[in-house]
Amino acid sequence: MIAADPRLLPYFDLPFQHASARILKAMNRRGSAQGYLDLITRIRGVLPDAAIRSTFLVGFPGETDADFAELRDFQERARLDWVGSFAYSREEGTAAYDMGARVPKKTVAARRAALEEAQERVTRERLERFVGRELEVLVEEKVERASEDDEELSIGRAWNQAPEVDGLTVLRGSHEAGSVLRARITAVNGVDFDARPVD
Repeated sequence: MIAADPRLLPYFDLPFQHASARILKAMNRRGSAQGYLDLITRIRGVLPDAAIRSTFLVGFPGETDADFAELRDFQERARLDWVGSFAYSREEGTAAYDMGARVPKKTVAARRAALEEAQERVTRERLERFVGRELEVLVEEKVERASEDDEELSIGRAWNQAPEVDGLTVLRGSHEAGSVLRARITAVNGVDFDARPVD
């Protein structure tokens, strides 16, 4: 349906949460790492440029180093465009509230940092496929110049950059917020695009 209708953007937010079968079962979630990989392959087979985002939960009670290693392996194999991570927190009334084997906060923080560091590299590599191509960019704001000598820049988003959670596009020139323009992606800078408007 998405491939057939140009009004629909090929952007998928699939909250996998984890890849360890043991942790997924403890979370009472269906699915498996291999099932998720198969789904990603199917999406990309039909929509090669699809942007796929997910969220991983770190530090669920009982999560071991081996469980986290499975998650990291999945992250490398899935090569998702965007990934967010968050730490487990106890919530009254949930099945996990009374579970023992809590993961120390320092361990959770270290695991999140490892995920995020690895994902920045993966995202940067995934974004490289757009360099040299033209994309429509929605301008969100002009960048305030610190001095008259600074280059005029604007911030915007291409179709594969969701607000607040993904990277953004830095456009050369001063452009009105709310305008949509065609721009050539000239480089990937971290998890952002550098772009020049196309005349």
